[in-house]
Amino acid sequence: QPIAPADTTLATTTTGAAAPKYLGAASLSETAVTVKTVPNPFGSKVRFVINAPQAGNGTLEIFNTMGQKVKTVYQGYINAGTNFFDLTLPSRRSAELVYVLRMGDASVTGRMIQANEAK
Repeated sequence: QPIAPADTTLATTTTGAAAPKYLGAASLSETAVTVKTVPNPFGSKVRFVINAPQAGNGTLEIFNTMGQKVKTVYQGYINAGTNFFDLTLPSRRSAELVYVLRMGDASVTGRMIQANEAK
């Protein structure tokens, strides 16, 4: 788990991983951005459910465990409230992937598992 500077509050993603969230004077309940992946583990299709208390520009990216970018799921304006982004990846051997959502100064990360689909 990352060590946060004294003026940093950690926001917990729905996957249980802590990610740095720079809040300044605002409270966590007012500014926490959450990300959920449905289903997790997934076969070739996964949906991201992002709850953003405030609108703004954002980027949602997927990386493998070696840090290589697999795909940019979305880059652009994210509305306040609940947002849905669908991703389809080719079927492959099982793999652990990491998603990173960046909005303003906030960054939320989490893990997801792509399971091998039975044919």
